[in-house]
Amino acid sequence: MTARIRQLSSTGEQLYIQWMRAELSSLGLDHMTAVSVELPGSEIVRGVVKTSGSTPWLAPGADSNARITEVLRGAGFEHKDECRVRVTLA
Repeated sequence: MTARIRQLSSTGEQLYIQWMRAELSSLGLDHMTAVSVELPGSEIVRGVVKTSGSTPWLAPGADSNARITEVLRGAGFEHKDECRVRVTLA
């Protein structure tokens, strides 16, 4: 599925992952489902699917916002990047 990297706040300090609702639905991933997200290069972040609000996103779960940001930045991602990821149940 496609991950869209976005800023958590206007300061741009933390990043998070957004998804398209249709992609989540096609995989049967519901609100509060715990998942692991494998990024290109085999980096993995873990959290829970949040579908409340206008756009679904990966909320902190096993990994904190700080850890998710650290992994995303370490893999070279910035705000507005997109990449294909593998999502599995955690």
